[in-house]
Amino acid sequence: MIEPTPGRQVNPTGAYTRSEKSDLVVSRFEMLDIFQRKLREAASVKEVISITENEIHNIHHFRNQGFWLVNPDDGAFELFDTDAAAEDAHRIKGIVRNAVKSGTFAWALK
Repeated sequence: MIEPTPGRQVNPTGAYTRSEKSDLVVSRFEMLDIFQRKLREAASVKEVISITENEIHNIHHFRNQGFWLVNPDDGAFELFDTDAAAEDAHRIKGIVRNAVKSGTFAWALK
């Protein structure tokens, strides 16, 4: 369930009214439009990753996150950026390596 907006009068069921739901949808689309504009205006891959990382963090805070990019020379996935400690980064690389071998990551390239 969506958390109530501070100062909002909650009806007895705790549900949002149709008008409030509509306002939330519009607000989310506006936020998505801003996110897309930031991505279009980004000057580098590192900036795109940073913008995306911030947006993901606003949605959900993961214990670790990382970004894998495709190496244009050989098509291999490479860890571009991570906030994981070295031990976790090594573990994550193993998980991704197995996902690549099993074909789980292949759909992202199609």
